[in-house]
Parts: sequence; C-alpha cells; structure tokens
Amino acid sequence: MNKNKIKCKILDDEVDLMCYSADSSDIEKTPKLVVIPQTTEDVSCAVEFACENDLQIIARGSGTSLCGQPFADIVLDMSRMNKILWLKDSVCVEAGVIPFELNKYLNKFNLFFPPDPSTHKQCTIGGMIANNASGIHSVKYGTTKDYVLGLEVVLADGSVIKTGTESLKSSAGYNITQLFCRSEGTLGIITKAILRVLPKPGKKVEAVAKFKTIEAAGQGIVDIKNIVIPSAMELLDDVACKAVGADCNAMILIETDGSGAEEDMKKISKIVKLNYDEGASYWDGRRNMVPALSKFSETGKAVLIAEDVGVPIRKIPEAIRGIKEIFAKHGLKATIYGHAGDGNLHPKVLCEAKDADTVEKEIYEFILGLGGTITAEHGIGLARKPYLSLEAKESLEVMRKIKNVLDPEGRFPSFL
Repeated sequence: MNKNKIKCKILDDEVDLMCYSADSSDIEKTPKLVVIPQTTEDVSCAVEFACENDLQIIARGSGTSLCGQPFADIVLDMSRMNKILWLKDSVCVEAGVIPFELNKYLNKFNLFFPPDPSTHKQCTIGGMIANNASGIHSVKYGTTKDYVLGLEVVLADGSVIKTGTESLKSSAGYNITQLFCRSEGTLGIITKAILRVLPKPGKKVEAVAKFKTIEAAGQGIVDIKNIVIPSAMELLDDVACKAVGADCNAMILIETDGSGAEEDMKKISKIVKLNYDEGASYWDGRRNMVPALSKFSETGKAVLIAEDVGVPIRKIPEAIRGIKEIFAKHGLKATIYGHAGDGNLHPKVLCEAKDADTVEKEIYEFILGLGGTITAEHGIGLARKPYLSLEAKESLEVMRKIKNVLDPEGRFPSFL
C-alpha cells in the first residue's frame, strides 16, 4: 500500500492502533490504519486510498458510541477537524467540534445548540449527526436532526457534496441532508455541518419528584406531559437513585426553562409532589450515570443489553413493568433510567448474563409490540445489527438499495 497518497498524519504502530480498537460498547476490533485528517481534502484522499486498496473506512469522533460503530480497516480520527467556521443566523462547524465547546462559544452571543448527550463534553458534532443523538433536553428541544440545515459529505468514491442551505426552510428536491442524519457513517463521511441555533432560554427552575415505585414515577411522567412540556424530565429507579446519591425508590428530575419556567413548575406541582431544595443536586450524577453504576454491578460495569429502547409516552409504565418482568424471569439484576420525558429508557444489566441474546430479543419484541423502537438515540452499529429486521421489516430492503447506490463497493461498513 502506497501510504504517501495520504498527506495528513497516519498511525500504524500496534500500540497506537489499539487505542482505536474499542468504543464504549463491549465490541473490539483493531484497525489496520488510523488517519487523522485536518481538512476535507485529507478525508477525500483517505477515502480514495481505501478505494485503491479495497479497504473499508469509517469516521470516528471520540469513541463514545455504545453499540459498536467506529470499526473498519481504516479509522478516520476526526478530532483535529474542530473549527467553528462562522456564525450568522446559523453556525457552521467542522465535524470534530465538541458540542460543549460549541455552546461555550455560542454563549457569548446568548445562543445555544440544544442537543446535549450525557457525553456532551467528549462526543463530536459529526458523530451526533450520524447517530441523531439527543439527550436530557430532547423532551422539549428535539434531537440533533432537528438542527441540521446542511452538510458537507465525502462520498464512497472520494468525491465531495454539499447538501442543504443556510435557509431555515427549503422544498428543493429530496431531503439529502436528513438522509445522512442517522446513517451512522455508512453512506458518507460528514466533514462540515450548518446548524440551527436558538436564543438561550434564560431562567431555569429545577425540582425533584420522589415515588414509592418506578412504575408510579413512569405514570407521573405521563401525567405531566399531558399538561406541560418541561425542558428536561429524567426517570431514575432505586439503583439509579442510589448511584446519584439519593435515598428513594424512584424519582423524576424535572427542569423548566424560559419566561414561563416558574408557572410551568407550579402546574407540575399540582400533579406530583415536588422538592425544590434538591432540584439541582442530582444532574451531574445523572450525566455520569454509566460510570456511577459500576459500583453497583457484580461485573464492575453495566452490561449493554437492549439499553436504548423508546416507547410512546403513554406506554412508559407498561414498558417499565414489562422490562422488569423479563429481567426477573432470567434472574438478572438490573436498573432502569433514562430520558423518559420523550419515552427513551436505558435499562442496564448489573450482573453476568449468559443468555444475553435471548433477553435482548425478548425485550425488543416486547418494546416493538408497544409501538416502540429498539434504539432511540444510540444507533444500530454491530451490537443491534442482528435485530434491525425486527423493527424495519419492509423498509430494510429500501435501506439496502440506498446503501448500494451510494456505496456499491461497500467502502463504508454496513449495519443493515
């Protein structure tokens, strides 16, 4: 292989490559080569090199993905493509920009980019777009796709396209921009993005509602959403409560914002009993839930089994009961928490699971029976690849046709 074609930094030492052999899932695969581009041209050259040498290639942000995604013969470390290029009505950034850093910049102008995964200090904008990441504030502000106006993308032959515009509205042709959102790096490599930003909401009010059971807390979320849409609403069961330092069986962390923040919280207080004194106490713990749970796990870590399901809001109590019953049937110690304000639950198993595949399939079939999804924000990757057909069914073949048109040689991995 003539690596001279690639003008940017290359890593091929065994120790260096090991640093790129895992994401935040249990899956590991060591690449043959790591390329660290600084420009779109660098990315294009790397893809052309992959074509010439019949190698698969994929972009990697910060490795925070939870389902086994950034694995290929060549891994593109996008961390040095981290410039904020301009701010007008919208903002244009390179794919390696970290959302926390973007919001620090936008704060100077009283603006913000709402999507905020728990890993907002580590993950990258490119990865967020590729997975349609969301997070704590998605209940009110939506997911990453709702803020993507345009993209620059390197295709499977090394060519570069631009999609979308700075305009907030467009009806010009197919929505190619949104095609790359949620594509998990399998259709092209995102190098730049034009993002919609919003004025900062101003005042925030935080409170906690505690419950005797997580099922009751789930019903509380349904009741609240029938009256008010908070800016954040997180559900925690007894184990998750202990992980953040709270002594209760279940609770909801609630935040309202904007000019009506206080009035909205008053409406919520008529539905559930609120504690304002503890309102701000547990948010950092919630953002760091995965490492916090390690001290409650028999394995020293949370086992990722069906860990990102989503259901319609009205089905939250039923989903919680059903998931708990499946875990109990298999004798598994587990916890349930998540962005339940938009129906997103994160079950985590805290012990060895010998029949993990059986448990996972049972949970997915149950969730789909409720009108839900096998992944609300983390993506498919290698971890959920065997189960996508349970949800996609007829549309899976259409996805494969799109993949074959844009990437006929399979230059990027496929999770279909």
